[in-house]
Order: sequence, then C-alpha cells, then structure tokens
Amino acid sequence: MTEKRPKPKCCAITRVSDFRRHECSNNAKVERNGKWYCGAHDPVVRAERQAKRDAVDDARHERKRARWRMNVAAPGLLAALEDAVGTAELGSCADGTQVTRWRAAIAKAEGADR
Repeated sequence: MTEKRPKPKCCAITRVSDFRRHECSNNAKVERNGKWYCGAHDPVVRAERQAKRDAVDDARHERKRARWRMNVAAPGLLAALEDAVGTAELGSCADGTQVTRWRAAIAKAEGADR
C-alpha cells in the first residue's frame, strides 16, 4: 500500500504580529526555487498582478497629467485665440466661419456655452 504524503502548504507569511509569524494555511500549488506557494502567493502570479495594476495606475496618472497640462496651457491658448480673432476681424486673413468657430471656442472656454 502506498503511503499518502501530506500536501505541501504555502510557505508565504501572511502577517507578523506580536513577535509571531502567521503562515498561509492554503495548500500549495506550485514550487518556485524550492519553496511551495498557493495560487494567491505565487511570486510569478503576484508579479503579473502587480504589473497589471501598475499599468492601470500609469494610464490614470497620464490622463491626470494631460488634464493638468491642458489646464496650465488653457489661459495662454485662450489669449492667443482672442488675438487671432481680433486680427482676423481687422484684416481679411480668415473667412467668417473660422471666426465664428473661434468665437464659439472662446465662449465655451469662458463658460458661456455650457
């Protein structure tokens, strides 16, 4: 009759408190570098999950940075657009539809067209 070997347990330490270590009580699924890990504490899986979280965070931070850059640049862009409208009204360098679109953009930037 074959002996039944106990399933290896995960070797990850889940928390340390009051000078006591608490090891994970899950059955191990995979062996990495001579140590057994469950599905939740497998170093490769944890690294993949962390990389995915980092990518989401990086995308969110990039969107925030883009909004911030636009907010910083908006006053200068608005002033340049107002100058362009004033110049176009004095001369004939732009047709009426361009000037109308520029005025609408200025009104929207100033909050008149919400």
